[in-house]
Amino acid sequence: MSQNRREFLKTFLLMFQDGKVEITSEAPDMIEARVMWDDDDEWSYFRWPMSEDELPDMECLGIAKFLKAQNLIDLDKIYLSRRELFDRILNETKVAWSFERFEKLYDDLLNVDVPLIEDGKRVDSYWIHE
Repeated sequence: MSQNRREFLKTFLLMFQDGKVEITSEAPDMIEARVMWDDDDEWSYFRWPMSEDELPDMECLGIAKFLKAQNLIDLDKIYLSRRELFDRILNETKVAWSFERFEKLYDDLLNVDVPLIEDGKRVDSYWIHE
């Protein structure tokens, strides 16, 4: 299996908080992981129904990493407007995206929804919004 799905899930989950992510299971149509957040001593379990073919564009991880590095997320809400975020990324990184390309990547990131699992059932999910 490709490393892209693993990398995407790890980067996405660590965007919220520092911790340790372990991939626990993979199938063609899903990937499971557990996370121990730095401020917790218990594992959180996730099951993401995502195939390699449906995986969002890997370039959107650049946005996720920027949001994390700049502390621009409060729980699951992004502090900046879409345009402000684009301008900051352009000014503070070496990417040369057009605004249209940025919007496509940003929308891909906003559409990610990773279910949190307890006792085999979905109890919540991790996602970000504007």
